[in-house]
Amino acid sequence: MFIHSVDGSPLAVAGLRAAWKDPSDPNHRWLHSTTLITTAANDLMSSVHDRMPVLIPRDRWDDWLNPNYDNIDALSDIFTSTNDSILKMHAVSAKVNDVRNNAADLLAEI
Repeated sequence: MFIHSVDGSPLAVAGLRAAWKDPSDPNHRWLHSTTLITTAANDLMSSVHDRMPVLIPRDRWDDWLNPNYDNIDALSDIFTSTNDSILKMHAVSAKVNDVRNNAADLLAEI
């Protein structure tokens, strides 16, 4: 399945990243980790899976990416939005499952 925005614009997915040093590591190497934040699937996505990434509306990108933005209540609506009207999907060739394939026509609806 090819899942994308209705208007073809980019989607932003909520995620977190951290960099830290494990105190038990004698070499004191940096460890980098990331996570994507998920929520219950909306009506469209529920036919694929029971969870989906939290999508950040374009007008909230700056808030989400601002490390000094601390209005948790204002950000909480991002996590409860179902985004039912911004996504669409269609079936694509199984060729997308092979990393050796790399062509625009792999996204063509079948």
